[in-house]
Amino acid sequence: ASKALGPMEAGQVLLAHADSLDLLGEASNDAHPASRSGPGVVQGIMDFGYHQYLSEVCNFCHRFHVIIKCPKALAEATKENVIAKFEPREFSLTIRGLRHDFRLRRSFGAKTSLPVNFKVSPERCTVVVSPGKKVELILRPALPSSFRPGNRVKLQNLQSKDAVRLNGHFGTIQGFVDGDLNAVRYAVQLDDGEKLRVRPKNM
Repeated sequence: ASKALGPMEAGQVLLAHADSLDLLGEASNDAHPASRSGPGVVQGIMDFGYHQYLSEVCNFCHRFHVIIKCPKALAEATKENVIAKFEPREFSLTIRGLRHDFRLRRSFGAKTSLPVNFKVSPERCTVVVSPGKKVELILRPALPSSFRPGNRVKLQNLQSKDAVRLNGHFGTIQGFVDGDLNAVRYAVQLDDGEKLRVRPKNM
């Protein structure tokens, strides 16, 4: 069962722990020795939670966070020894500890223990590490094809006093600005080198 915590960012928020979930056989994805330790030995991470943030403005602003809660794994975590690999329907996380490795591997989707409600883009997924304190994986959906990094754009309909001079200028999309779920902006570098955060309607 999952416990609803209420909205945190104008979206849906959920929290669940592995020990309270029907894992649908997914526990077999992890080696989980009870007492072994030593080089090459892997201990499965079974204590984790998730939050899902659903934007009211755009589908590609959705996010799904997987939060590691295993104290032993977190104590070993550094930015150098945390390795995350993302695929369209699964991810794997390895924390390389001094005595043994910690690993979490899970598939996700509507019929799994991680009910991600959007199509995940591996290129936009990230892992956030606060050494010894926090490891969090962030799954994100793909961006619209017309606004992908590298695409050329022309600025238009800018209204503010400082920006109106830029109407008609050309630039290149550098990426999506992740932040507020309900404020959609892209990082754009103009041909003269100036960098801006631009809304889709102004390109």
